[in-house]
Amino acid sequence: HIAYETTPTPGFDDARLANISEVAVESGAIRAIATTGAAESQPHYSPDGRFLAYVRGSDPPNRILPQNIALFTRALGAVRNLAATPDGGPRILGWTKDSRQLLVSEPRGVRGAVYGVGVDGPVTDILKPDAGTISVSSANDNGTYLGLTRESPTEPVEAYVMEVATGKLTRVSKANAALPKPPFGETKVV
Repeated sequence: HIAYETTPTPGFDDARLANISEVAVESGAIRAIATTGAAESQPHYSPDGRFLAYVRGSDPPNRILPQNIALFTRALGAVRNLAATPDGGPRILGWTKDSRQLLVSEPRGVRGAVYGVGVDGPVTDILKPDAGTISVSSANDNGTYLGLTRESPTEPVEAYVMEVATGKLTRVSKANAALPKPPFGETKVV
């Protein structure tokens, strides 16, 4: 099966009217999964195939948060919301290998953060940088590594890989290592 988003037209404003359907590859049969008045997007199947997670906005739709992660149990056809993320604007990166947790990114203040959203549990911190900011692009198929960029006022942007289980960040690029570091004033919370 393949899950996908649909909108009434390709127009920009119709993203707030997105729904999710699923097509059976063998037969071409299409089944509507999420067709509420809310915007539904970012469908991701769990590795074990039991669930389809997606982001669901408010009903009626608006451009203001919050959004929730909805979990569709494929065998039962039942949908439920998972625990809310701190900022209410999750972007699904992928699943952990055991299908027990979704990895999501969202802003946290002026920094990016990564959370684990449990199928039957709370939201947990995966990565919350104390300095600088991150931009997470994706998780690998097993949900064991994340690809991201990291930068700060004193360090230029570089690519990193993070091991989800340990939180260990490994820099994998030196594209900006030779750039001169201009003087920069100290920043602090007032």
